Amino acid sequence: MSIREANRLSVMRQVDKKMLSMQKVSEELGVSLRQAKRIRRSYVLYGEVGLISKHRGKISPNRIDSKLKNEVLNILRREEYVSFGPTLAGEKLRQRHGIYLSDETLRKWMIADELWKAKKQRIRKVYQRRMRRSRFGELLQGDGSRHAWFEDRGEECTLVIFVDDATSRLTAGKFVPVEATEAYQEILEEQLGTYGRPLALYVDKHSIFRTNRETLKESETHFHRVLRELEIELICAHSPQAKGCVAYCTFSERLNMS
Repeated sequence: MSIREANRLSVMRQVDKKMLSMQKVSEELGVSLRQAKRIRRSYVLYGEVGLISKHRGKISPNRIDSKLKNEVLNILRREEYVSFGPTLAGEKLRQRHGIYLSDETLRKWMIADELWKAKKQRIRKVYQRRMRRSRFGELLQGDGSRHAWFEDRGEECTLVIFVDDATSRLTAGKFVPVEATEAYQEILEEQLGTYGRPLALYVDKHSIFRTNRETLKESETHFHRVLRELEIELICAHSPQAKGCVAYCTFSERLNMS
């Protein structure tokens, strides 16, 4: 007897002792009052046996015939199907043999029969949150974002900005046609004229900041060289997740930048 059936028997015995009403029975069993009455009637007529599910021991009508399963696996063991995955195997079974099975069913059968290896679940990388710098001007985050900033009032362009890491304050920015070295040089001049020299600049691995090919003779980009001469450390994030997104200022502030 299953746990559910044992629970029903316990409730029915309480009804026998007139400890529960049928309304309480329906609440205890989590069924409708009509269903509770059916269960009670079956118990009165057949006793404990009447509480046992009539489906016990029966083969599910949705179960696929074992003969068909063996036939399919024998087909897939053939040399011509050795390298086939579940999706392609299902397609060929339909086309060549008139056998229609879901890809998921085939995948389970092929894995169990060692005809296919299950893909290892991808391990999600956890990136440790970087601590913010403690003082204004220690570190700037630089980034460019292409968007229809002016909606239908102008062409799509790129907003290039510097944001102070300690305070999230916008220190320099400019709307430009494309994200290029010249744009970063211009907002760097704006930064130097307004707030002075930062200690470091934190950016992504854009080709403006670093060369992505080891075969190039010149390992330092023009903008990187400018930063080095100004004694500003260039920090390139190893991944977008590690760097995160620069918090862009409000739309009104963007429009005030030239």
